[in-house]
Amino acid sequence: MIYIVNDREGNILRKEYLEEIRTVDKIAKNTIAHVDGNKIVYSDVCQIVDGKCLENTIIDLLNNSENAINEILRLKYPVNIDPVTYAYKISGVNLGGVTTDYKGYIKLAKAVRLLYVLDESNRNKKKWNEEWTKALYNKLKDYSFEHIKTFPDPFSSTASQAKRISQQLVSLISVAVVVVAIFSMSTNMTNNWVKSKPWLGVASVVSAGLAVAASFGLLSACGIENLQWNVGLPFIILATEVDDSFVVLACWKVTDCGDSVEKRMEQTYRNAAVSITITSLTNFFCYCIGMTAQFPGIRIFSLSGYKEEKGLHPFTFKPALGIWGVLSLQDGLNVYKFNSESSEISQGFHVYYKYFTEYPFTVHVVINETLDYSNPGVQQTVYKFMQKFHTIENIAGQEYEFSWLKYYKEFQNHPISKYSLRGYDLSQKQDFMDALRNVFLKFIGAKQFKSDIIINHNYTDIVASRFLFLANNVSNRVTEFKIANDLSKIVEEAPFSVVIHTIITPVIEQGIVIRQITFQLFWITSLLIFVIFVSLIPNLHCALIVAICVVSITLQTIGFMSLWAINLDIVSVMTLILCIGFCVNYPTHICYCYITSSQTTTEGKLKDSLCHVGFPLIQGRSKSLLPGIISATFN
Repeated sequence: MIYIVNDREGNILRKEYLEEIRTVDKIAKNTIAHVDGNKIVYSDVCQIVDGKCLENTIIDLLNNSENAINEILRLKYPVNIDPVTYAYKISGVNLGGVTTDYKGYIKLAKAVRLLYVLDESNRNKKKWNEEWTKALYNKLKDYSFEHIKTFPDPFSSTASQAKRISQQLVSLISVAVVVVAIFSMSTNMTNNWVKSKPWLGVASVVSAGLAVAASFGLLSACGIENLQWNVGLPFIILATEVDDSFVVLACWKVTDCGDSVEKRMEQTYRNAAVSITITSLTNFFCYCIGMTAQFPGIRIFSLSGYKEEKGLHPFTFKPALGIWGVLSLQDGLNVYKFNSESSEISQGFHVYYKYFTEYPFTVHVVINETLDYSNPGVQQTVYKFMQKFHTIENIAGQEYEFSWLKYYKEFQNHPISKYSLRGYDLSQKQDFMDALRNVFLKFIGAKQFKSDIIINHNYTDIVASRFLFLANNVSNRVTEFKIANDLSKIVEEAPFSVVIHTIITPVIEQGIVIRQITFQLFWITSLLIFVIFVSLIPNLHCALIVAICVVSITLQTIGFMSLWAINLDIVSVMTLILCIGFCVNYPTHICYCYITSSQTTTEGKLKDSLCHVGFPLIQGRSKSLLPGIISATFN
C-alpha cells in the first residue's frame, strides 16, 4: 500500500495531483528488485486475475479516460455497484477523506491509497515480494514530487522496522558481552590481590554465552524456526543468569580461610546450591510454560502475569499506585510508540486514521466447509448467519455486503437470465453447480466472484466460499478491538466451520487474547514457584513470603507500565521475563540464607542474610542492567 496526500491535505481530485499519482503508479510498475541475480518487476510478484495484475480502481480511470475527474465523480462512495451486471468497485479502498452528495456520489477526496496486491500463494516468491516492496518504498522515498507526499503502508512497515532493528541489535551483543565481562571482573576484585576473583566474573559471562550457543544450536538442529525476536535472548540471558556467581562468591567468603580448598568448596556449594537450584528451576519451568502460549514469539520467552487486587489506600481509597496502574492497563501494540513521531511510518498511521477509517477495510467471512448450496435449507441457514454480521455496530449496511450467493439468486430472477438458464433445474445440486460455473461466472460483472468460490476437482461440490462485508467507522484502537471481539462472538455461534480475516487481524488478534494468556500463565507460574520452593526448602512461611514478593513485584512492574503508557503487547510481555528472573532471586537467596544461618535470634539471622547475600545481589543486579542499557541506548 502507498498512502498519498497533497501538500496542503486538501481536495486531491485535481489534475495536477492526479498526474503525480499516476507517476507513483508508473514508478511502482517500473521498479526493479535484484534477487539472486534475477531482475524482479511488479508483473513477477503481482496477484494475477484473469491473466493480468489486479488494478487500482482510480488508476484504471486515470489510464482509460481523458476526463478522469468526471469519471471519479460519477462513482458512488464507498462502493459503486452496477445493477445490471453486478460488477462492483470499492472506491473506499482507494479514496479517503471523502465528501459525497445526497445520492452518495463522490464530491471530493483528501487522500488516495494505492494497493499493489502480491502473490503470496507461492512460498518461493516470498523473498521476491519482500525485496520488490523494499525497492519500491526506497525509490518513492528518494523521489521528489512537486505537489504530493507519499507514505509506505504503516502496518507492514512496522514489521519490517522491527526486523531491521533486530538485525542491528546483533552487533551490540558483542558490546554487551565485553562491557559485562569488564564490569564482572572489576566487581569481583578486592583490596587483596590473593582474594580477588576476576576470572570468576569472566567465567559467568562465558557460561551465559555457552547457554545461548547450546540452546540455539539444539533448537536449530531440531528444525525450530528462528524468529527475529530471538535477538533479544542473549541480552536477557546475560542480564538474568550471571548474578549467581556473586552468590557463590559470597558463600565462599564466609568459609574459613584455613580450611582446605575441597572443604571450602563443599561449604560453598552447600550454602549456595539450593537457592541457585530454585531460581534456575523456576526460570527453566517458566520457559517451558511459555512454550504453551499461542504466539510463537512468547514460546521463546517465559511469561509472568498479574492478578488484580483490591487493597485500598486509607486516604485516597485507591489501590497502591502500581496496582492502580494494572487496572488501567491497555492491551495491544501502540503503533505510535513503536516509531518516532517524525518517521514515515508514524505519519502513515496518521494518514490512515485520519482519512481511511470511515470504511477502512473489508471483512472476509470464509465458510471453510463443504455445503450443498443448492439446498434451500442451506441457503436459508447461510442467509440468517450472514444477517448476524449486520447487527454489529461497525459493519456497514446490507447494501455493502458482497455475496456471490445473493447475486447468484438475484441473477436467476433477472429477465436476461431466463434464456441463459434454460434447461437447468437449479434445485438439483449438479445443475446448480453447472449453471454457476458455465453461466453466472461467465458474465463480465460476475467474474470477480470466481475468487470467492472454491470448487472441488470434479466440479461437484463447493468446498469453501467467501463473503465480504465493509467495516464502518473503525477510527481508533478501542473500536478495532471491539469489532474484532464482536466478529469472534458471531463466529463462535456459527452452524458450520468459519474463518474471519481482516487487514488488521494480525495486529488486533494478539491484543484480544494476550490478557487472557497472561492471566492463565501467571497462575501456573506462581503455583510452580511455590511448589519448587516448598520442595527444596520445606518452610511454608518462607514459601508464602517468596510468593507474595513475586506477585507484588510483578503487579508493580505491570502497573507502572500502564502509568508510563506502555501497552500490554507481545513485545512488553516477552520483556516481562526479566521480572520473573529478578523477583524470584532476591527473596529465594535471602530466605535460604536466613534459614541456614547459625545465628540464634531473628535479628541476628536477618543481619546474617543481608550481610552474606545483600551486597552480592546488588552487584549482580547492577551488572544485569548493563545489557538492557546498551540495547535501550541504541534504540
